[in-house]
Amino acid sequence: METLLTVRNLRVNFRLDKHTAFEAVKGISFDIPTNSTVALVGESGSGKSVTSLSILGLLPKENATVLLGSEIMYGGRNLLELDQPELRRLRGADISMIFQEPMTSLNPVFTVGFQLTEVLRLHLGLSPSDARKRALALLAEVGIPDPEFKINAYPSQMSGGQQQRVALARALVRPASLVLLDEPFSALDAPLRRRLRGELRQLQREIATTMVIVTHDPDEAALLGDEILILDQGRVLQTGKTEAVFARPASETVARVLGAENVASGIAVDKDQIEIGDGVRLAVAGPPLLPAERIGWSVRPERIRLSADGRYQATIEDVASLGGMLQLSVRLGGIQLRVLTDPSLDPINGPCRLDIDPRSIQIWKI
Repeated sequence: METLLTVRNLRVNFRLDKHTAFEAVKGISFDIPTNSTVALVGESGSGKSVTSLSILGLLPKENATVLLGSEIMYGGRNLLELDQPELRRLRGADISMIFQEPMTSLNPVFTVGFQLTEVLRLHLGLSPSDARKRALALLAEVGIPDPEFKINAYPSQMSGGQQQRVALARALVRPASLVLLDEPFSALDAPLRRRLRGELRQLQREIATTMVIVTHDPDEAALLGDEILILDQGRVLQTGKTEAVFARPASETVARVLGAENVASGIAVDKDQIEIGDGVRLAVAGPPLLPAERIGWSVRPERIRLSADGRYQATIEDVASLGGMLQLSVRLGGIQLRVLTDPSLDPINGPCRLDIDPRSIQIWKI
């Protein structure tokens, strides 16, 4: 697969004061394939946003320094060697950006309609009337109510969710080679966040462009990323195809970044079985294990299913109501598991049987 952008040995120092500095990004390297979506995932302070700002040339000059030997290659050029006018031209021509705060992506002094129609006229060559028609269609596509009215509004006259939708439409309206999205939905409420993720997923299918999504949300990364890059404290912990990394995280740290719950350990007793205590053998999927390997594992609470003829004998020790679901505390072998299930099952404390799809279990070597 052709590579659009290559990052090599990126190191970024931040000055806290005139005597103190710390290395926020510590020599990370990765490639971004053309026409794919790469998710940069990590907790706060992992270096993911610093990495994206480095690509854009938007690091704060007053306290951030990219160290010698760092390279960000795009179109045969090292972006770190370009001056600001060249970087601005590149951002205007080839790279679109959407930030966590939508007003960073929109100009507050121009109407929404002007910001959309100017992009359409300049980059797609549309006439003013055609650009307006297309802008109205775009506003409708991203769920802006009453587009005929909102097209004349300023960003400050719109809600945060509407601003983010306009920013998304504006960034994707032109044929940019690279679109960077830095926590684009984290400030939105959960229903709107789910809807916009779905809209972005649909746009991914419709347009041929390369995207980099910076997020701390593993569900967002799983939904939108073809490939995933796990960052922690300025270092790359793991990279690869999203499905493969979720199935086989390289460590417990990676698993927790990816939202692991019910984290436990066991001993491999067969190529696809782990002994987890009290004689219980947990069936897992993926590449074969080596007997006697110590294995970490996790499974999400909603992926454990109570079943009268389930594979595993377990014990329900507690039942609690949780927002339309039931939360159970279940003992399986030597492990205490949290389970989310449908209230219609009406479980009670005591013996039970359950199933866990082997493909839903994350495992890693300890």
